[in-house]
Amino acid sequence: NQNGAVLIPVESVVGVLEVKQDIKGNMRDIANKIESVRNLEGSYMNKKGQEAEIPWPPYPILGGVLSTQSSYSEETLKNKLSELKGSRTIDIGCCANKYSFFVKYNTPEKEIANYKARAIAKVHTYSRETALMVFIYQLVHTLQRNAFMSCEYSVNIDAYLRNVGAEINPSPIATPLF
Repeated sequence: NQNGAVLIPVESVVGVLEVKQDIKGNMRDIANKIESVRNLEGSYMNKKGQEAEIPWPPYPILGGVLSTQSSYSEETLKNKLSELKGSRTIDIGCCANKYSFFVKYNTPEKEIANYKARAIAKVHTYSRETALMVFIYQLVHTLQRNAFMSCEYSVNIDAYLRNVGAEINPSPIATPLF
């Protein structure tokens, strides 16, 4: 907590969900907020505690929206999603009164975190009857995959300490019990 704001290391973020009453008229705002998180810079350490030189982000940060309604038809939704490019893409969403959706990209798996290389292959939509269930399952599935992909590296807390001018303790605080 710093000046009333809760700080979350960007390296631990696997997804961003924006909540709106209606997505109509809000797509640009949703995309801007997702982009603002995806464009943050991160720093990682490998298992040996050394700074890791890996591309940022090492896994795709999921961007989504959750709303009670949508005044857009499915066709308009697909067109609006297709207009979003780069780190502004919205990957998943649920508009509870109408549909849920997820975007399948025509991008090689190893390039999916490179937002500039993303090209939409298809927007899958699901009817109101299954919208929430499909959204939850797709969300959990995607977050599990992203979390699994991020396990090889840990948050570089040293970088955060340096950014706030704090001294880094090079030795462990706890003493071994044996």
